[in-house]
Amino acid sequence: MRRLRGIEALRLGARRSFVLMGVGMALGLVMHTVAARRLGVDEYGVFTYALNGATLGSLLLTLGWPTSAMRFVAQYREAEQWGLLRGLMTRSHQVVLSVSVASALVIALVGRYALTSPSARLSAALISLMLPVISLGLLRIRLLRGLLRVSDSIIAERLAIPLLVVVGLVVLPAVGGVHVVLLWVGAALVVRAVETGRLRSARPDGVASSAREYRTGEWGRVAIAIALGEVARATLARGDTMMLGAMSGMHDVAVYGASRRVGMLITFTLNAVNAIAGPLLASAYHGGRPSEFRRVLRKAALWSMLGALPVFTWVVVAPESVLWLFGPEFRGHGSVVRIVALGQFANAATGPVVMALLMTGRQRRYSLAVGVVAAVSLAANAFVIPVWGLHGAAWIATGCTACLNAWLFVQARRAVPLDESDAA
Repeated sequence: MRRLRGIEALRLGARRSFVLMGVGMALGLVMHTVAARRLGVDEYGVFTYALNGATLGSLLLTLGWPTSAMRFVAQYREAEQWGLLRGLMTRSHQVVLSVSVASALVIALVGRYALTSPSARLSAALISLMLPVISLGLLRIRLLRGLLRVSDSIIAERLAIPLLVVVGLVVLPAVGGVHVVLLWVGAALVVRAVETGRLRSARPDGVASSAREYRTGEWGRVAIAIALGEVARATLARGDTMMLGAMSGMHDVAVYGASRRVGMLITFTLNAVNAIAGPLLASAYHGGRPSEFRRVLRKAALWSMLGALPVFTWVVVAPESVLWLFGPEFRGHGSVVRIVALGQFANAATGPVVMALLMTGRQRRYSLAVGVVAAVSLAANAFVIPVWGLHGAAWIATGCTACLNAWLFVQARRAVPLDESDAA
């Protein structure tokens, strides 16, 4: 069968991703709104804080291996180097699992013996429980996408887990944030078990019969370079939430988390495009097809922006119409939602610029840009949050997101030089 490439593959893959991402976004919103209404603001803040902390930890502590693995999987699939592909999948699992489990144990011990605040000790325990499960899922998502099994990666993480949690919230007597965390972990473990079989079946013919080949040094060097950028990006994306928790309390964390959740509706199209554009960009670049690379990047950015525009308009005009889903205690914060929405639209409008840089080996440029912006964000939030609270954190997030995406867009455009077909 003819292998689909370029815009044709992007169009077909994005169509399926749009549908699945749309359902996943809806299920994620339902999960959070049901939890918020069931628990109330403060207990929902406990769940939000633990989920954000564990997600942040997984991005920091997996050392860039998930994204590095996706890049090399796409490269080896393109070159049909099955031994290296099999070795990479094995080694990436070994690294991610060992590091995440060890990190979870350290966090649990620090929380148990070094922290004195009961809420801080509880948060540490919940984060340590969720960390290995989220880290393994992050790796599996990247591997499946590198193998062009984008639908499987979306179904597992964005559909199955929220659906199981929602069912559990309806059926089981969850009355606190701890109960929802335990419910989430149970759902994720079920999904991780199913993923194992899906990942094996996704491997191309010839992988299972090939002897494993390892280039751990090369993979590790690229992963560390990517990790520096992902650490900074995770800090930029979730550091403000963690600082709000430390400076303002769980009530503000809950409100800000709900506002961010509403703002994420705007990047739905970008997430769908990213899921398929990343491996296609890697294949075009490593396959020596620069014109295809640039066409995929342009089309993906255009679709992402156009898809975000209707949702952005709705959220800006009537933010309270979405916030009411979380419960009456969340009403009255539409101004925060509007501010967050501006940053998310800037993110969507620039398209898959992060993937374009990482899939072409520009991880150092990516890390530099994100590192500078993340440092500015942390410094600004330390000054702004005590004075302006939620609104200050929202404005800092929006400004930093817009500046970062503009910077990365310029770098992505320079990733592959013009050739004759582009000039024509």
